[in-house]
Amino acid sequence: MENNLSDNVFTFERLEILKILSTQAAISIENAMLYKNMEERIKERTAQLDKANEKLRELSFHDPLTGLYNRRYTFQFISKKVRAFIQNKRRLLDKNERLKIISISK
Repeated sequence: MENNLSDNVFTFERLEILKILSTQAAISIENAMLYKNMEERIKERTAQLDKANEKLRELSFHDPLTGLYNRRYTFQFISKKVRAFIQNKRRLLDKNERLKIISISK
């Protein structure tokens, strides 16, 4: 790393500083690579866990012997249908109320 135009540009102190800086740069690069690998592992593991959770959810809704839907599935299915029905009724009632208000104000 010596300059051909000048001799002894890199003194012992400067070389020590360069060694420290290069060591720090190497550590930073290594840490960045470890962090990248860790992010990839976390993404892979999260995908695996999501898949396992979905499988467990499906298993919890089926009878292991017959493979048919069980009581848990039935309750959840009915709950969703009742909630949807109530929400639709509320929307219709709200719409009818607005129409009544508009027709009264005319």
